Amino acid sequence: MNTDEQAEWLGLPLPGLLGDVQMRNAACALLALHQLRDRLPLQLPAVQCWLKKNPTGGKNFVLFSILSDKDIDGVLAALKDVVDEWHYFPLEDGRAMPLSDIQSAMDRQSIVVAESYAGLGQAWANLRSKLNSDDRVVAFGSFLVVSSVLENLP
Repeated sequence: MNTDEQAEWLGLPLPGLLGDVQMRNAACALLALHQLRDRLPLQLPAVQCWLKKNPTGGKNFVLFSILSDKDIDGVLAALKDVVDEWHYFPLEDGRAMPLSDIQSAMDRQSIVVAESYAGLGQAWANLRSKLNSDDRVVAFGSFLVVSSVLENLP
């Protein structure tokens, strides 16, 4: 790890609980992200770039939700030009951004091709009925979205 990377890591916040288990969990997660950095780009510019460089013959659909403490306007602004249709829902988490706040952010970013749902199950069921074989679905906004999608794939 070079000095720039070390400086970036030193600025990370500590876990909410400062017990030994929490610190080991955080260290393990950071180590995994560091080891996967070349194969698993997690930054929005990298996702945007990948979507642009790897066009699909169909549409880019998104399953999306986000936590209240995240920069939703920055996320939407970074990807709105490469997403054809947004399908969003609230997360089942105490930190989840309310559906009305997500809709307000969609409006601020002038995203008009978007549908809201009560939850992931409803969003996924509706989206699946629209998909063609050359369409792409991107699930993002929170690791909670990704893990829920992975758990619920047929």
